This record gives sequence, structure tokens and C-alpha cells, in this order.
Amino acid sequence: MIAVVVLFGLLVTALVMALTGGGANLPIAEIVLLCAIFCVFFGAGIYIAAALGVLGLLVGLTFSDRPFWLFAGQVMWGPSKNYVFVAVPLFLLMGEILLRAGLSDRLYRALNVWLNRLPGGLLHTNIVSCAVFSAISGSSVATAATMGSVALPYFANTKYSPRMVLGSLAAGGALGNLIPPGITFIIYGLITETSVGALYIAAIIPSLLVTGLFLMVILATA
Repeated sequence: MIAVVVLFGLLVTALVMALTGGGANLPIAEIVLLCAIFCVFFGAGIYIAAALGVLGLLVGLTFSDRPFWLFAGQVMWGPSKNYVFVAVPLFLLMGEILLRAGLSDRLYRALNVWLNRLPGGLLHTNIVSCAVFSAISGSSVATAATMGSVALPYFANTKYSPRMVLGSLAAGGALGNLIPPGITFIIYGLITETSVGALYIAAIIPSLLVTGLFLMVILATA
């Protein structure tokens, strides 16, 4: 929805510039057509990654002065040939190994021994276990899926609020993009040519603050 609103705003801006003479060189017809295709893709319910990929190729074909095969080849080959991206599948593999080996469940039970004494009990365990697993897997999706599958059975037949349980797991899963070493830092560092190590160091204090704030919210609520 947000993407559609932003796209609509860009379309309106382009039309206003064309009508006022500020965008005489803008290809209005092409922009309108691409916006229409964008809305159709998202309204059809197809995968967002596929929609954005096709639209990226269409935009390149429409606005690039280079031959399409040269443009597409450089765009696809340029980022993918960087060896730093090897860390992305390896992080996901590490998280999968921890899940299949039962180490994530043992991690959850060990943390629960320490944190179950606090008001909120298992909810604190959700946040801290997600934070620890995020530092291992580097992925929010892997963290939320893994710790969600491990934690939910512990809340069966308990008086915990389902809203708080799912909220704590969702908030803890989001830490995967913030706690180093996150996959997002690798991608951002390559795009902006920034040191990934420097990004990791810069994220240490914010990640600790966010984790602490999550724990304080649970403590205050409980």
C-alpha cells in the first residue's frame, strides 16, 4: 500500500511538472504506463520480488540508452559477483543448522532458566533468545521463523496474552536486521561502498538499546 501511494505521488508530481512546463522532457506516457503496470502487478497478488524485478527490467528497457542485454547483464552480474555476498547464504545455513540440531530449543530453555524469574517470564525469554539468534543467523526472517517455532509450544495452556506473545516474537524477530552481523548491513555496505565492519560497530549500541527497551516494555506491562 505504501509503495502504491508513493508511486501515485510520483505520478502526480510528473503530471504537474508536465502541465506547468517544468518537465517538458519527461516521458509522461512511459511513466503512466509503468505506474499502471506497477499497480496491476501488486493488485494481482504476485510475489513482490518478482514484481519489482520485472518492473526494474522494464524501467531499464524504457529509460536506458544502452542496449538492453548490456544493461541487464551489468545490473545482474555487477552485484552478484562480489564475494561478500557469500556471507548471506552462509548465515541462513547457520540458522538452519542450529534449528535442525535442536540447539535453538536448548538456547531457549537455558535463557528461560535465567529470565523466567522476572515479571513477564517467557516474554523476556522471547526477546533475548531472538537477540542471541539474530547475532548468529543475521536474518530477521530466519530469527522470527526459528524462534517462533521453538517458543510457541511453551505458551500452550498458559495464561499469557496471545497478543503479547506474538508481539514479543515479532519484535524480537525484527532485531535480525539490527543486531550485527546482519545481512542488511552487508547489502547496504556494498551498495554505498561503506565498510561493513564499521556498520557492525555502529549498530552495537542501537541494537542493545532497542533490546533493552523491548524488555522494559514487557516489564512495565507485566
